[in-house]
Amino acid sequence: MGTFTVALEFGTPDRSRFEPVRAVADSGALFSWLPRNTLENLGHAPALRRTFVLADGREDERDVAEVPVRYGGETLSTLCVFGEEETPPILGALTMEQFFGSARSGLSPSHSDHGPRAHGAFRKELRKHGLLR
Repeated sequence: MGTFTVALEFGTPDRSRFEPVRAVADSGALFSWLPRNTLENLGHAPALRRTFVLADGREDERDVAEVPVRYGGETLSTLCVFGEEETPPILGALTMEQFFGSARSGLSPSHSDHGPRAHGAFRKELRKHGLLR
C-alpha cells in the first residue's frame, strides 16, 4: 500500500490562527499526530493521555489534545497526539473519517462545504493507495 501526503491546516484552540501542514495519510493510525513543538506553538496543552501500540509492537503512553483542523474550507475538531520532534505529521483514520466519511461503507458526509471537487479528488487518492474501496 502506498503513502501520500495531504495539505491541511491545524489551528489554535480558539481557531484564530491556522498553520499549513503536509501530513502523511495513514489509515493504520487511529489519531492524527503532530510534533509536540508544532502543537505547543499553536497553543495546545495535553488534555489527556492514551496508551498506543506502535508499529514495532511496543506500547507507549502519549499526550493527546483536541485540535481544530481545516481542509477545503471546512473546520472540524479532531484528537491529535503529541509526537516526538522527529515525528512526521500523520493524518489518522479518525480525522480522515471525519472529513471524508466511511471508507467501509462508501458513505460521505452530505453536509460537506469544501466542494465535490476537493472531496472527490481526495477520495480518488485514497482509492489509488488502497485506503478506500
